Amino acid sequence: MEDIHTMGEVAPALSTRLTPEDPQYHVLMQRLFATNEALTQDKRMLEEQDQLKVNLIANVSHELRTPLSYIIGFGSILEEESLGTLTPSQRECVRKMLEGGESMLRIVSDLLVWSQLEANEFTLHRTMISVTDLIQLALRHMQPLFDAKGQHIEVRMDLPLPEIVADGDRLGQVLCNLLDNACKFTPSGGKVGIYGRRAGDHVILEVYDNGIGMEAEHLERVFDRYYQIRDQRVKRTGGAGLGLSIVKRLVELHGGSISVDSSPDRGSHFFVRLPISTGAGTRNA
Repeated sequence: MEDIHTMGEVAPALSTRLTPEDPQYHVLMQRLFATNEALTQDKRMLEEQDQLKVNLIANVSHELRTPLSYIIGFGSILEEESLGTLTPSQRECVRKMLEGGESMLRIVSDLLVWSQLEANEFTLHRTMISVTDLIQLALRHMQPLFDAKGQHIEVRMDLPLPEIVADGDRLGQVLCNLLDNACKFTPSGGKVGIYGRRAGDHVILEVYDNGIGMEAEHLERVFDRYYQIRDQRVKRTGGAGLGLSIVKRLVELHGGSISVDSSPDRGSHFFVRLPISTGAGTRNA
């Protein structure tokens, strides 16, 4: 005979000999139905709260993009000294302003993409794109971060790299997130690299560094949503813990895969494998 625990209480004893004719049977069934109804209501409430959270993040992200674009745009005008010559201290202030603005814009972009993925409203806009151009554009976008830490950038490409059918903006986000991650966990003066090559009917994009690396326990969870590695050797730089999770989702939407190899004090090496052709059109998340 086995006790059944429901709602923090012990239900009447139940055995295979208990039949609908037994008075305890109806008591037990009522408790089970009540428990099931309570769990169903809790599940519905959690789903509604999760949807409200997704909608809030999407709305806030949209609202933040415009003022951030103004800050970065006018900051770039000041940096170019189109409105007058800057003193060294003014130039340094503008540089820090732009660096912070770009960092915030990447976080906002991650939040916006995440909210669209969670709401199943995300669409890939596929065109023929140049992998070479994709790599060069991502590097230009991230160069200020590497310069700020005095990091050496190593670029290798097995030319000619093929064009692929993909969403160029989203793959650019994939590379920028991986490069940003490498920069963050690599000390000043360290090395960050990117390598593009063809392997049969796929393109392999590798982003690697000689930074602090990761323990084996982190490798299985590093692509999980909100997962962040805490290390006293790394200055807290913000972020929502969504970057690598978004990278994985975007790569998989392209029909590709991503993996990582890392060990403590020997750096990390990410491998993105993308099909060269996945067909034209769009695909929803």
